[in-house]
Amino acid sequence: MFNINHNDAIELEYIVRNLYDCDRAGIAGLADADVFQRNPLYAGILIISYYYAKRIPVNDSQLNEMLFKYNTAFTYPDQQEEPMDKIVQSYIEDLKDVIHKYGK
Repeated sequence: MFNINHNDAIELEYIVRNLYDCDRAGIAGLADADVFQRNPLYAGILIISYYYAKRIPVNDSQLNEMLFKYNTAFTYPDQQEEPMDKIVQSYIEDLKDVIHKYGK
């Protein structure tokens, strides 16, 4: 799995913590930049899980496609056409868009 830079991981931490209204020990210690730095896809999984747990209707196919896209990018970073820093920024923006679309 691809490691993202720590500043991007911190941004993911804040996104997840704000959604769950928790501190970095929240969600069994998963809402933590150190976790996201090594496993950036966890942030997306936690965000999508939030909506399922709250029974908020979501577009399953769109979210599945998004997670698949980034899982592939993070698993095979050397095979990506775009630079990974750009892919990470797109991932962060896509997660923000999910929260904006479905609310809290």
